[in-house]
Amino acid sequence: MGGEGHSTGMKQGTGQKANGKRKNEIASSRFSVSFLTLVFVLTASLTGCASRDEVARDVRRSRARAYQDWQNRSTRQEDQQPLIHGKLSMEDCLKLTLAHNKMLQRTAEEQEIARGGNVSARSAYLPNLSVAAQYQRLDEVSSFEIDTPQGKQELQLGDVDNYSVALTVSQPLYAGGAISAQVRAARLLALFADQTVRAATQDVVYAAQTAYHDLLLSQHLVEISEDAVRSARVHLGNVEKRRAGGVVSDFDVLRAQVELSNFEADLLRSKNAINIARANLIKIMGISQDSDFVLSDEFAFAPVDIPMEQAVEAAFTNRPDLYRQEIQIRQQREQLRIARSRYLPTLSGYFTNTWARPDPKAFASPTIEWGDTWQAGELVADTIPCCNEASAVELADGCVLLNMRNHDIVQRRAVSSSDDGGEHWRPPWFDEALYEPHCFASIVRHSLPQSDLPGRILFVNPDSQKLDGGLGARRNLTVRLSYDEARTWPVQRILEPGPAGYADLAVLSDGQALCLYERASAEGSAYVPEALTLARFGLDWLEGEACA
Repeated sequence: MGGEGHSTGMKQGTGQKANGKRKNEIASSRFSVSFLTLVFVLTASLTGCASRDEVARDVRRSRARAYQDWQNRSTRQEDQQPLIHGKLSMEDCLKLTLAHNKMLQRTAEEQEIARGGNVSARSAYLPNLSVAAQYQRLDEVSSFEIDTPQGKQELQLGDVDNYSVALTVSQPLYAGGAISAQVRAARLLALFADQTVRAATQDVVYAAQTAYHDLLLSQHLVEISEDAVRSARVHLGNVEKRRAGGVVSDFDVLRAQVELSNFEADLLRSKNAINIARANLIKIMGISQDSDFVLSDEFAFAPVDIPMEQAVEAAFTNRPDLYRQEIQIRQQREQLRIARSRYLPTLSGYFTNTWARPDPKAFASPTIEWGDTWQAGELVADTIPCCNEASAVELADGCVLLNMRNHDIVQRRAVSSSDDGGEHWRPPWFDEALYEPHCFASIVRHSLPQSDLPGRILFVNPDSQKLDGGLGARRNLTVRLSYDEARTWPVQRILEPGPAGYADLAVLSDGQALCLYERASAEGSAYVPEALTLARFGLDWLEGEACA
């Protein structure tokens, strides 16, 4: 009993110590949390104040730098602008305007742009030259031994270090008339730029003449206002003398004072108009604001008597805006020819020479040496936009069929064929039975035709045509089977109803097919696959007899 009581007492004491220690830990934790919170608040407050002050100083420094840049830019512009003094005639004004007007200089740059477009369009006639270099290092290479009169000799299948340099030259041969239409459109663009510059020149000359005459008119209006003010002051003096003699009343004096004030206000407005007209003329001529000049010409009225028929003829012959409209109509015709050329086949030839180490012509060699190989042929016509990620299959007659992803609005797979091993290709066309969800697809031969059996070709891609999600939805991965060398696809079966993306097919020696594809969850997206799935199936599953 005593032992048990002692044991119990020990347990209770241990429990009290544990409870006390736990309370101390809780209190210490609360103190630590409170202290850290206080430190965080003080630090945030101090940091916030410092940050605001620092931001304010940084803004002031930025404004000071901006002002300095403005001063430097203004100084550079003043140095570049001509400074004139003395008399300025209308002829000199027009010469300065044509030489230094900023708007006219900016418009003239369009002529250079048009010339560059003409050169770019003509370059389509020329061959395209490209160079590609590659280096690849392997961890190890395979080798085997052969018996020779000198004994066994080891031959390597390649080398650890692999180098290659490829030079490719391609030449367009036929583009459906697109290149010639682009050249003609570029020439029309150059003519359009010329007419734009001519119109801008006429506008600038008219603006300079108007500004010159406005300044001249303002100067004459100041003279008239000064004469009016002098006359009003003399009149006021006479009225005041007559008021002193008792001939007129105070009202007559007040009226004369008001007239003088009005004439003085008109004089002030006329002087301000001179400053505005001078600044406008300086801006149009593109000269320095510090220029000090005096207009030397005077108003000269020269009547023009031109018959209406002659005026209309001059307008049709000389107006640059009418020329530009005519040129735009012809440009649109050329653009229409370019658009029509996309429906025609294109043909281009290429030549590629490759230098490589090891020698690309040598399968296995006791020595690793440089060698070269070349290839020439025709390129697949790019009449369908953005064809890429192609998959090829050999047909029973030896032709090569190319099945390509594309971004055409038709939303069907693009195909092309070659009957000489890929040296020449037919213009691509659309396979109406194969939907294009903007995704990679795979095509593979399952079997060749036999005496009593047709050949079989398999195709797989996401067939989401009838599903929600719009263009580019990658769902409903479907396997298709063709019995007539990919002309029609009468058999199809869904392999993955949910989100699925890129897929690749392979056929085993026993006739079973493998499909490796990207898969996501039912709520996910095939663009972000969660797993790679390898499916195995046979023709019995595909043709609907049994599920493998």
